[in-house]
Amino acid sequence: MLARLSAGAGSGSGPRLDTHIAMLAGDFRLSRDQVRQTVVEVFGIPASMGSIDNAIMRMSAVRADPWAELRQAIQKAEVVHADETTWRLAGAQQWL
Repeated sequence: MLARLSAGAGSGSGPRLDTHIAMLAGDFRLSRDQVRQTVVEVFGIPASMGSIDNAIMRMSAVRADPWAELRQAIQKAEVVHADETTWRLAGAQQWL
């Protein structure tokens, strides 16, 4: 059985490093090992596969549903308006 960290214990990495780790894994599609190597080589921060995976899981939880708050606000709004402003991009009509 693993011991749990106390409530005040930190993760060993801050939100900025977690964001970089999540970007490397999610946006750039690097493997966990490639992310770990990048953190070690670029940032000079010792990192284990577990710490990389934990950072990715923390960021996944934060971004689980980024639209939930917006959906709730729209559902509660008295008036909902859509802006049909258009513009052309590469010859095609675009809308917001």
